[in-house]
This record gives sequence, structure tokens and C-alpha cells, in this order.
Amino acid sequence: METKRRFLIHAMAAITALGAFALGTSLPAGAAYPEKPIKVIVHTKPGGGTDTMARVVWKHAERLTGNTFVIENHPGAGGQIGYTKNATSEPDGYTLGAITTLSIVTHELTRKGVVYSLKKS
Repeated sequence: METKRRFLIHAMAAITALGAFALGTSLPAGAAYPEKPIKVIVHTKPGGGTDTMARVVWKHAERLTGNTFVIENHPGAGGQIGYTKNATSEPDGYTLGAITTLSIVTHELTRKGVVYSLKKS
């Protein structure tokens, strides 16, 4: 029962983040959004906990919004490949990313040259 409760809390947090993203997205007047599927970059391989949570949340978001969200897995280097892909993506409103706070903070503290930062967010 505790696992289900934790899952629901995490799912609601992700949905809240989706709402905040939607409110913060600015588009030119008259533009239809979205005109194409929205990509979600996940920094882990398919089937793990982060990937599974992302798929559940964005499938639910599809149902709620009618938009299409496509999961792209970019595993490797402890998440650095996916984080870098997300950080260097065109800021066009069509790319989102999953972040595991502990790993992104660890990268910032222990690796040189990472192109992403929680401190600068």
C-alpha cells in the first residue's frame, strides 16, 4: 500500500510540473500548439523505474491533453548522455526531459564540463 501511495505522490508531482510547463510556454499569437508530438528525453534505458514512471505520467498526460508525447531513451554515463541531450536541445517547446535529482547533482559536483546545472536553473 505504501508503494502505491508513493507512486501516486510522484505521479501528481509530475503532472503538476507538466501544468507549470504548459503555463510557462510562450508561443506566437495564433500558433496552434502542439503542431507535432512532444519529445520526452529519459536518461535511463527502457524498463527501469525512471523510464516506467515517465511512461505512466506522459501516457496520462496524453489522455488529459490530447497531445502526443514520445519517450526517447538516451542511457549511459550515469544519465549524463540524456541530460546533455536535453540541455542542448532546441528550446522550441517540443522537448521535455526526465531528471533524477540525485544523479544530476552528483554530476555537477564530480564531473567537469557538464552543460547542465540545477544551480543555474
